[in-house]
Amino acid sequence: MLRVTEADGYLAILCPNYGAPNRRSPVSKENPFKKLISGFILDLIGSRDGIGFTKVTPKKIFKNIDDDTTCEPYLWNLLKYLRHKKYIKVEQTSSLWEIDDNAVSLHQRLFKMLGQKGIFPFKYWGPQLFIVIKKLSN
Repeated sequence: MLRVTEADGYLAILCPNYGAPNRRSPVSKENPFKKLISGFILDLIGSRDGIGFTKVTPKKIFKNIDDDTTCEPYLWNLLKYLRHKKYIKVEQTSSLWEIDDNAVSLHQRLFKMLGQKGIFPFKYWGPQLFIVIKKLSN
């Protein structure tokens, strides 16, 4: 998408933030607790290379709109990746905690509170990946 964006043009991306440690694709078979612990550790030590999105195998039978999700994008990984790109400027980011109505358990409410206060890494763990990028002139 960046390649075809004109100089001084903008690119906006909005998608589920399934790659966040506390979230997962509806088709993922990964243990949620294991994903939470390993994702939290990886966020703190920063050892993921490249864009670091996780790929999952979709279900054979689709019942919901997101059941064919094969990629788990994550806002923090995307931001780390974009830091190394020339001729772009990240204008705005959010994981949209303010629209999360699913924070019902104690740990979910705690993550949401920490995320809304902008505390790392929880600020990147919200339900959506939202980013606006400006492509700069060469």
